[in-house]
Amino acid sequence: MSDGEELLERVLTLGRRIRVELERHGLTMRQFNALRALRAEPLRLGQLAGAVEISGPSAVALVDGLESAGHVRRRPDPHDARASLIELTPKGVRLLRGAQAHLVEMLERGAIVDTRTTAP
Repeated sequence: MSDGEELLERVLTLGRRIRVELERHGLTMRQFNALRALRAEPLRLGQLAGAVEISGPSAVALVDGLESAGHVRRRPDPHDARASLIELTPKGVRLLRGAQAHLVEMLERGAIVDTRTTAP
């Protein structure tokens, strides 16, 4: 196996492992990325879609699900009455912090990149 092929295999394995670990927190990779995008400041739907690299309709469905779970909320944009901002709720902040801390801890231990512990 070439160095490039080996690197590709490791990256794909890491991605699978991260998805498995996020599922333990009840999150998909897309939901996790959305929460991360919102951690610094509230965003408009189009901004969030761009940050997560999804279409507008997919962003609506994503936000609807996160809102139903209590992780985000919509509020009026103070600069444009026609628009709304999506922001993390305290529950969403806790979920993001917990999932992120778990992933970081696993990376620091090397457990998340050890292919012997990778779930299919």
